[in-house]
Amino acid sequence: MKPSRLFWKLVLAFWLALTLSFFVGAVVMHLSNPDHPTPEMMDTLMVVHQSQRIIETEGYEAALPLLRTRQHADDITLGLLDDSGHLIAGTRPDTIQSTFTAVDNLGRHYRLVADHPLKMQHPPRPTALVPMGIGAIISILFSLFLAWYLSGPLNHISQGLRSVGAGELSTRIQPLMGRRRDEIVALGNDFDRMASQLQHLMDERKQFLHDISHELRSPLTRLRVAIGLLSRSPEMQPEMLQRIDRESERLDRLIEELLTLSHLEAGIDDIASERVDLIELLNVIAEDAGFEASTKDATVSLEYDGPFVTTVSGELLCRAFENVIRNAVRFTAPGTAVRIVTWIDPADDQLHAQICDSGPGVSDEWLERIFEPFQRGPEVGTGSGAGLGLAIARRAIVMHGGHISAGHAPGGGLCVTITLPRVREDRQAKPTTQWTDQPTTESG
Repeated sequence: MKPSRLFWKLVLAFWLALTLSFFVGAVVMHLSNPDHPTPEMMDTLMVVHQSQRIIETEGYEAALPLLRTRQHADDITLGLLDDSGHLIAGTRPDTIQSTFTAVDNLGRHYRLVADHPLKMQHPPRPTALVPMGIGAIISILFSLFLAWYLSGPLNHISQGLRSVGAGELSTRIQPLMGRRRDEIVALGNDFDRMASQLQHLMDERKQFLHDISHELRSPLTRLRVAIGLLSRSPEMQPEMLQRIDRESERLDRLIEELLTLSHLEAGIDDIASERVDLIELLNVIAEDAGFEASTKDATVSLEYDGPFVTTVSGELLCRAFENVIRNAVRFTAPGTAVRIVTWIDPADDQLHAQICDSGPGVSDEWLERIFEPFQRGPEVGTGSGAGLGLAIARRAIVMHGGHISAGHAPGGGLCVTITLPRVREDRQAKPTTQWTDQPTTESG
């Protein structure tokens, strides 16, 4: 796994903390150590200490040869004085900054003087607690910084989750992250996308409920009007009973399509699959749709190369194709043809079906929206169904791993293209579904 930005930030932070601890500790130890004397000071100190011992044991005459070695030194001036201050050996310094005394065996006092401070001061060396304390302080500062760096955005995410849980779906946390770029910010962006998607889904749910109530209210209103007229005018009984029967049938179809759409959107897993020849299925649907199209002198034609047998839910795909084809028959112009052209792509082993009509078509902005529930397009108008047929078709096609899209027909009208992959199954096929038991006539 490739190391992330946050990983390298933590590694760099720990490395800087450790390096800074060692550096500060080394500086403190260095400042606490005594100043190291120069080589000239070391030589002079050695001469002074040896001269003291010689004078105390053998007299000052024995120390004269040693003192003469420092007589012509350029750096440090060293001289030997008696107890009255007269120079005995060496050179008298202009300013005396260091004095060392010596007493010979006869009790006479002598002084060794120099113009440099030769007496070394030894300040107390730090104990082992000093570097430990430095490390502890830097570790605390680093821990506080790291806690602030990580807890800030995490608190924003936590507050955002609580806000979304409370129903405030407009909550966004990315603006609170500043300019940082790491995985926590990516998590915040994912949170914003999730909140945006939830808000979109809730808005769609509200719109969906509004559309359902509107679609259900229309037939119910007509039913109440028919019942009211029937109660006031008994002579209108045959006409009103037909109206009540027609509105009840519309209401039943609408509820059935709503249940089908809900079933598909719930992601059903227990769909009964069987071996189905989709070309044969399309042929049956095209024949039935052609009979309906003949009422306005329109025709339905099917072009195909050969069979396409796959393992699918025959009932769902029958409803999907039927909704698209009957939708094309409903809106094609009188005396025109609805063409169904199919071909099999050997490269990916998929069936492509294109259903084109010669109707009014839809504008570019509606090519995708017509597959949403209760969306019929401004060119269609009202009274052309509830707008659920294409929505059901899209969910059924997508559930089988396929794709459905809409485009403009070359001569005017709408073209719907469906792509379905072949699914093979080794087990014995189930009995073929009766496709024409409950035809769907209320398309999008």
